[in-house]
Amino acid sequence: MSRDRDDEILDDGRRRLLEAPAANGDFAVRDEFVLAAFSELSSVVRPLLIEIRYCYRDEYWIPQAEAPEPLVRILMDQRAEGRVVVRPAWANPPAPIVVPVLDVKTLREHLAEQRPAPAGQRFDWRYLHVIAAAVRSLSPREELRFRNLPGPIKPLEKDWFAGPIGHDGWENTPPLRIDISSEYVNVELSSSVHWPPWWIPESEEGKLFNGALDRLLAQGWTERR
Repeated sequence: MSRDRDDEILDDGRRRLLEAPAANGDFAVRDEFVLAAFSELSSVVRPLLIEIRYCYRDEYWIPQAEAPEPLVRILMDQRAEGRVVVRPAWANPPAPIVVPVLDVKTLREHLAEQRPAPAGQRFDWRYLHVIAAAVRSLSPREELRFRNLPGPIKPLEKDWFAGPIGHDGWENTPPLRIDISSEYVNVELSSSVHWPPWWIPESEEGKLFNGALDRLLAQGWTERR
């Protein structure tokens, strides 16, 4: 059996899948679960670009149709400009909305936004994708070097490194990816860690990330295997 090298970026990443507590039909409660997750994870990962995909829902939360253009909104932390690859998942995406800091307060405003909807339906978000992120190093590092990259990655700011980077086939691979879906009444958070040492469970950075997810479990989230 092959073993992943601890100095390589992983294509597939190390994954964990968590489900939030039931929101009991309350959109605001659901959103607070999501925002609490981002807040808990902020000690180790900070989103730099987030894709938000919208839809219409009926009274049972069932998605009825995709929302009209723009179907997708991209939020960009201004620190990401020129430092990470902007590679949205959707064809012909809208231009990113640049914000001073892509934090919980900013995200709350975009999750709670309402627009006109057909009778008996509600405008709502359906998916959140963190497509670029900065991750925190607990050891002093002037750069990162990986075996499957030809050159170094410099820090975005002290102790924080950002990606995806713009070369060698890793344009779609952030250091750590977060995908959140709101299908019907359930919220699922899928994490995929691609860069070492964050994907290494025994490393201090790996312990920091997994510890943040474990704190969500202590708050009532459940883990799906």
